[in-house]
Parts: sequence; C-alpha cells; structure tokens
Amino acid sequence: MLVAITGVVATGCEESRAPAAAHVAAAAPVAEATPDADAVPAVNSAPDQTAAASGASTTASVQEPVAAPVKTAAPAGMQDITFDTIKFPLEKNEPFERSKLTPAIEALHGRNVKLRGYILPSFQQSGITQFVLVRDNMQCCFGPGAALYDCVVVDMKPGKTTDFTVRPVAVEGTFELRDFKGPDGKYLAIYHLDGEAVRF
Repeated sequence: MLVAITGVVATGCEESRAPAAAHVAAAAPVAEATPDADAVPAVNSAPDQTAAASGASTTASVQEPVAAPVKTAAPAGMQDITFDTIKFPLEKNEPFERSKLTPAIEALHGRNVKLRGYILPSFQQSGITQFVLVRDNMQCCFGPGAALYDCVVVDMKPGKTTDFTVRPVAVEGTFELRDFKGPDGKYLAIYHLDGEAVRF
C-alpha cells in the first residue's frame, strides 16, 4: 500500500512542491482558518446561596475556585477531533521522534474519530480509495510550513470510495499511528485513518 500512495504523500507532506501547487491553484480556493480546539466552558462563579437559604449567618463566603475539566480517555463511540488535536511540538526541519507525540495523541490510536480537512488533489476524481487528508487546501501542504501533523493518510475500507472535492470534508474512521517513509528513510506521514465514510 505504501508503494501505491508514496507519491501522493510525498507531494502532500513535504515542502517545496511548486508543480503540484500550480496544478491545483486554479481549482482549490484558499481555505478558511481551522477552528480552534474545543474551548473550556466558563466556570460559574456566582456566590454560594446555601447559607442564606437555610437561615444561617449571612457573612459572605469566598467560593473555592473550580478546576477546569480534564480530558480523559475518549468516550465510547466516535470522537470529533481536529488537526489541532493531533498537533505536537516540532520545529521546522527538526527530525521526528515518536517520543514527541503527546499522551493525548497516543491515546487516539485505535479510536473511532471524525476529522475535518481537505482531500489532497490527485489525477483521480471519483471512486477514490486512497488519499491524503490535509489541514487546508493550499497553505500547509503546497508551500513552506508543511508539517507531519498537517496530513493524514486515508485508506477507505473495502467497498468504500469517495469523490474529489475542493470543499472541506469530514472523514470518519479508525485513527492509527502509522509511519510512512520514503526511500531515503525520511518520514512522509505518521497518521493513518481506516476510512469508513467521507461526509461532504
């Protein structure tokens, strides 16, 4: 499978791909900014009314601060993630090491997820079974700033296909940490989705 998609991954996740950019520039509009990760809900800091309601002393009491909720293991069912969810600290041109992945990213391995992004353009327009899902359709994967966490290799499950579109899509499937390397041993991608469905 790696042999079949190496060319697509190499064009999608490495820097300096001017020919590929030119091929797509006319068809693929610049994407809107990726939404930020889920915001933490505001904590209700209203004064405690228990003492007044029970007729006890009305002396003002200071409510203890409530800690922000901590994200634990993914709940049963499908988990909605973004490219910000799978981002990790990695400087430009810095070699990748598995130890750089955060515990939260490691915990996604084997989970059913929904990830929004763009299908990396290729010569195939319909009946697509393999493609690269990227953060946006121009900036991260067709010029400076490309990063390993900005692309995910998708293999649709047997019998499942999708069609190319320049619009954003949501891919549902099983998330995996899987290395894809070029002939020179350089990492082309580190994320994989066993695709169940592509929602337009």
